Amino acid sequence: MPALPDLTDLLGALPAPPPPVDWAAVERALAFAVPEDYRELADRYPVFTIDGFLTVFRPGTPGGDLLRPDALLDRLRELRADSPADVAFRLWPEDGGLYPWGITTNGEGLYWDMSTPSGCVVVDGRTGRWESGSLTGRFLLDCLTRQRPCPVFPDTFPSPGWTVRWE
Repeated sequence: MPALPDLTDLLGALPAPPPPVDWAAVERALAFAVPEDYRELADRYPVFTIDGFLTVFRPGTPGGDLLRPDALLDRLRELRADSPADVAFRLWPEDGGLYPWGITTNGEGLYWDMSTPSGCVVVDGRTGRWESGSLTGRFLLDCLTRQRPCPVFPDTFPSPGWTVRWE
């Protein structure tokens, strides 16, 4: 993906690469192919949090395991049962459902829309729902450079001196 080198420049390098991911096992467990740009990102970085706000999950990592979305999805299923209009979209493993790849400290869910071939990014929170393109290009890179801020996030994200915390 052309955006990954630009995103890597922003995030910085790690002293050592994270453990390798067995993508065949991940995709068997999930029953879908994760977007290629996410695979490239997870091959370079562990779970990380940007500006103390936005956390990107990684397969098999405590504190942000991509393979353990149950808490996020269960919360949305409960909300949908109580108020169907508030969660008027499908959730994985429903056909074309949303699958979480991250979360914010404000509780916004960061998802892939599995009804699209590239798994476009969906941000869902109390203040609304927003869709973007790929994870590393249209979403993370554009948010961090403020080229296209996410309207669901606070205006203060990212802060001028944002940092990355590696898990």
